[in-house]
Amino acid sequence: MMKAHFTLTLALLLLCTGAAVAQTPDPCGDETGAAYGLCNAYVAVECHTDTPSGSDVACSRIANKFLQITGRDLASKFVTCPCVGIAGFDNILANFNSCFDEGDAVFVSINGLDADVAFAEGESNECGYFIADPPSSEALSITPEQSLACLNLLRTAAADRGLTCAPPI
Repeated sequence: MMKAHFTLTLALLLLCTGAAVAQTPDPCGDETGAAYGLCNAYVAVECHTDTPSGSDVACSRIANKFLQITGRDLASKFVTCPCVGIAGFDNILANFNSCFDEGDAVFVSINGLDADVAFAEGESNECGYFIADPPSSEALSITPEQSLACLNLLRTAAADRGLTCAPPI
């Protein structure tokens, strides 16, 4: 009976919050079946925020079931690149025309590595940018999870532009 009550409550919550979720990019869009439902439940009860509307127990149960089904950590889907929002990084991200991938580091640039570059490095866990003229730069120390989010962000942005990220020559 408790399971049915939880499922009904979850379904109603998803129905009531569907309009709000539909207005933003779907973080669960790459999931299917039960994993998609659990991911949406996690979002619906705001488990990915600092102030979830669901209890810690509910969030933990959803995350554990997702892990059991997929073998992946649900919370990691909601880690973002902290360099997004830094003006220099964002400008390069919006205008780059080349990409270099060294495996644990990705660099996107406007007119090559001697010019304006945004980067993410997995080994040193940093993200940031360098601007040639006028000279400016910023680098943030980030967590390994954030580093992975930044690496994925740069690779996805390059792929969306039809760019192949090759090793630098």
